[in-house]
Amino acid sequence: MVLRRTPTTRGTDRWAEFAEDRLGMATWMCFSDIAGKPFPMELLIKELAAHGFQATFLQVARLACIAANSEGGPRGALAAEFTTDLLSGYRGSLKPLEGIVADHVKAQPATRGVLHEQAAHALLALAALHSGEQGPEPSFAKVAFWLLVVNDYLPEWAPASRPLDSHEDAVAEFWRVTRYNHGNHLRRDVLRGALLFREPPPRGPLPGRWEELQHAAFGMAYDKYAADLAGPVTLLSSTWGTPGEDTRLRSPVLQPRAWCGGSEAHAQFFESRTWSRDEAIASFAASLSPHGVPRNLGAFAKYPFLRRSESEVAVASPWAVRSNFRLSTWAAYRAAERGLSGSSAAWPPGFGDLLEAWCRRVAVSAGPAVLEASGTRIILSKSIGSADEVEDVILTDGHRVALFAVKASLAPESIAATTCAKEDVIAWLERFLFAKRDGAHRGGVLRQLDAKCRRIRSGVLWPDVSQGPIIIPLVVTFEHLGDTFALYSWIRRRCDREGLFSQADVRMPTVMNVAEFELMMALAASGGDVLGRLGRWERGDEVLTTERLLRDLGERVVFQELPLFRDGFRDLFARSEARLRSLADDADPQGRGQPPDHEAVEDGAG
Repeated sequence: MVLRRTPTTRGTDRWAEFAEDRLGMATWMCFSDIAGKPFPMELLIKELAAHGFQATFLQVARLACIAANSEGGPRGALAAEFTTDLLSGYRGSLKPLEGIVADHVKAQPATRGVLHEQAAHALLALAALHSGEQGPEPSFAKVAFWLLVVNDYLPEWAPASRPLDSHEDAVAEFWRVTRYNHGNHLRRDVLRGALLFREPPPRGPLPGRWEELQHAAFGMAYDKYAADLAGPVTLLSSTWGTPGEDTRLRSPVLQPRAWCGGSEAHAQFFESRTWSRDEAIASFAASLSPHGVPRNLGAFAKYPFLRRSESEVAVASPWAVRSNFRLSTWAAYRAAERGLSGSSAAWPPGFGDLLEAWCRRVAVSAGPAVLEASGTRIILSKSIGSADEVEDVILTDGHRVALFAVKASLAPESIAATTCAKEDVIAWLERFLFAKRDGAHRGGVLRQLDAKCRRIRSGVLWPDVSQGPIIIPLVVTFEHLGDTFALYSWIRRRCDREGLFSQADVRMPTVMNVAEFELMMALAASGGDVLGRLGRWERGDEVLTTERLLRDLGERVVFQELPLFRDGFRDLFARSEARLRSLADDADPQGRGQPPDHEAVEDGAG
């Protein structure tokens, strides 16, 4: 994940200035940056109404694919070629506001970008609401101008009932920013999606009905679902917006019938993820912010496909497809469990065990190389939850001990999609990280980790570590918590206020998502001094985020992927490629059914 900032962070001046000066972050360009005030929304709506909806939707989606899949991503050269570089062509326009933009871009060739996930999805939503039923296709230059305009109107937070301090405000703003433009670990994301949910959790009632649960959720075994549908579509998403054999950019259009082969379950895969324009209008109209841009842009992750005709769907963006693969599996299992047992209560703990089992599997794959490279041992209990368990995953070299607590909790949909108030994000983070123990609830994850560190230091748990080794607490999450200096500054202040992690030689906690955990283990196996770097993370180091830590480690080693990912992806890719090749006869000349090039799905693509 690359830390990015959108114009929505303007209200947090202190943090915005700090981000630009210390972290090299830059805003996206807005119309108001050039003209001094936003382009009138009523004029944008008028322009959208003069163009056809289907043509506008597809043109915006094409640009989203370029931004997601080309080298450099949204800030890369190809994204600029199709957006900001075209804006200078408006010089001499009869519309004065277009001329102002053209003069600005001409005078400043290194203009900041306008095309990113949130802006693309916001423009798609506005097109659904306001474009004409019929009309011409907008040029890429016209769409670039619209994106410039939309960057001033990105969805606002819902009204708050209490003021936030500067730290809370920054945490909420960066929570929103870091939920967009993901895609740097496509290979790992696809393989994790294919394997994490395949085997049953080791405990609880779900193993006894796992096969039935899979068929209720997907209409087939999950392994087949991942290899036939979710995996191939997600891999194919990495090729949209890239040159095909005829050098034309591959179009984000699919023909679901060609994928289905008469299978009702295959057809349902596309049907459940596809909506019509009328359905999109009804959803977006119910969540308008004061400026008229829908708040619920996360709906594109639930419905990444728009029906174009009886035989074709257009894809909103590669980001939407990848988010759907990540989240729809979780939701499908939960709904299936509710249908089979009348309650979904068994699913959250079952998923927690699945995520922990996955992290243990990653650790086992890394273990031999980590030990050889640095003498660091990876310690796992006999089984999940067994009596010998100190923490879910442990790394130690005798001088330092890293405790990885794996937590699978997901934020509620309104918080994940930021359709809520800022205070709701803070309240959820408070519960997840700092909630006090209440009956059967063990409390927030950081309180649990602090209690564990205290027990270790007192000799009650793991007596061999009661004195001496530095203890490094870490939290591994399935949710993206917004890994930024703002979050760590807020966490540090909370911990200081409540005396958490105050024992001798106990470091401040590190928070990472599962993709970052996988990368950290791979870097350790490649010879990176993970424990040394984590051990230097002092209490006052507010700006050392997990992303910066991983980048620093990666610059010092020759990276080697873990065998689990190297071998597992090769197998999954071969199966998915065979599936896509079987559909190639139905593909159009733009390459909609062609198998993806292996190089297109290397880490960093998209």
